[in-house]
Amino acid sequence: MVAFDPPYKMTGTPQERDRYGNEAGGWRVVEGYYADGIPEAARVAKPGGIVLVKCMDQVVSGEQVWMHRLVYDLGKMAGLEPMDLALVVRESGTPQPKEVARHLWKNHSYLWVFQKQGLR
Repeated sequence: MVAFDPPYKMTGTPQERDRYGNEAGGWRVVEGYYADGIPEAARVAKPGGIVLVKCMDQVVSGEQVWMHRLVYDLGKMAGLEPMDLALVVRESGTPQPKEVARHLWKNHSYLWVFQKQGLR
């Protein structure tokens, strides 16, 4: 089994750096973690092995980023078969609104369960 749980919170502005030294703004930085990490997780998994990938949909600058769909696509391209998708809900309360909301608040993340194709 291989578990892949990269930093997936998209915060800050493009001029800021996250705790890993990468540009914190924009979802393209986070997308790169998945684009690089999922093929590597698939490579090191044994045929028939399980690959777990955690992700979270978010709204960035008013734009919906459907990261769970991107992870699905990247997994399929890496030769992984989606087996299940778990919804992980935070127990924290609702945020204090700063302005009128244009999108639903994302209080959950996803855990994809993939299986590497090949002999079991």
